[in-house]
Amino acid sequence: MFASRLFPSRISLFITLTLLATEFAAHVIGKEYEVSCKDGVGDTTLFTSTIKALLPGDVLLLGPCNYQFEENYMIGWSSSWSPTGGLNEVINEPDRDKFGGSEGVLIKGTGEDPAQTVLKTVIQSFRVNVIFENLTIDGKQSTENVYYTDYDQTIVFRNCVLISGNLSTAYIKAAVWSLSGRLTFIDSEIINDSTSAAEADMGVWVYAYSDDAANKMNLMRSSIDNFPIGLFGGGWAPDTQKSIQVHKTMLWSNTVECCVDYTCDKTGAEMCENKSCPLEGQTVNTPVGKSTIAMNKSVDLLGDYGRPIRQTYLPLRISFPKVQTGGYTFTYKLLSAHPALPTHTGKQYHPGNAAPQYFQFDSTATLSNKKKKQLRIGFDRSVIDSNFDNPENIKAFFSYNGKVWKKKPLLMKKRRAEGVRIYQVRLPKLRRLKSLIAFGEI
Repeated sequence: MFASRLFPSRISLFITLTLLATEFAAHVIGKEYEVSCKDGVGDTTLFTSTIKALLPGDVLLLGPCNYQFEENYMIGWSSSWSPTGGLNEVINEPDRDKFGGSEGVLIKGTGEDPAQTVLKTVIQSFRVNVIFENLTIDGKQSTENVYYTDYDQTIVFRNCVLISGNLSTAYIKAAVWSLSGRLTFIDSEIINDSTSAAEADMGVWVYAYSDDAANKMNLMRSSIDNFPIGLFGGGWAPDTQKSIQVHKTMLWSNTVECCVDYTCDKTGAEMCENKSCPLEGQTVNTPVGKSTIAMNKSVDLLGDYGRPIRQTYLPLRISFPKVQTGGYTFTYKLLSAHPALPTHTGKQYHPGNAAPQYFQFDSTATLSNKKKKQLRIGFDRSVIDSNFDNPENIKAFFSYNGKVWKKKPLLMKKRRAEGVRIYQVRLPKLRRLKSLIAFGEI
């Protein structure tokens, strides 16, 4: 499936707008494409043709400018029946038939912050796993939900801003309406830009299920702003509390912070009937003191979520020698080998012969930064080794921010824990875990 993609062809450089295929070293799944800007405007035609052509592991980098799409444009998929009986489909997404359940793409703005890369559109039923990063999704000009899905994909918004407009004619008047799949917001904002309460009812609409569907909706270090109801978690209760995870997320600027049941008044506006969200009673997986998340117990927020799998766990264990303030730790394996691995001792490292082994960690727990109290992570050696040609050449690289790698790789020791042979790495002194670890070989 991937043999023809090992040596991507060069793509011509255009004067005003550029589509770049970054040629990684051999064995790497995925290419990088960049849509740049001219005079503060992005080429939406080039954007559309590129997003449709993305394959597993690909990265679409968007230059810092405004992308003004035509009226009724959306990123994703929609369908409707024509008056003559035919099916009309609008497809502005990758070909999902070319993706496996755990494969996906990265779409990322290259500006300093989300405000510099603005997509003036909405996202509807994106049917491929994806990370949207460092973007503003500005839906003010649309009457649709700024994000909607009823497909079992896993979607992460990282460092993004989602802005909704007038939703008075929408079926559910929510900025984010998530019927299915897994949805995660990290360091992101959801903002109501409508002019009256009648134009938008909720920031996020999601329904909680039994705990076998843990982490269906996840919010960390994020905010929902200026809605009559900030978060609607239908059926969210102590026995389903793992289904929706809300940590260090601001809801206070909404009239009602959180609601688990609502009704409609005579005008059709939603009114909260039950505000008993289990926000205060959520179970943390990183408690105070010496704490460990056991092997294969960290939910992969970007893992396959389709039935009957529901949960995918990462082959790793996290040992916290001293947690000062308890919190929750999110983990996920990146879909793409981005950013590219560094050189070390004059040798270029690459991500192996199969799926890139890039792991993102985010936690709201406060850690001790004293010497010998550093966090340790153990990775299942059999899983890591299976993705490389020569395990003896493997190194582990570390990044605080996901942008720049530390010059030296992490010290990696072979150990055994919980009956599993592991590569154990000790991280630099950290007060909070917000880091990327990636494995590579020469």
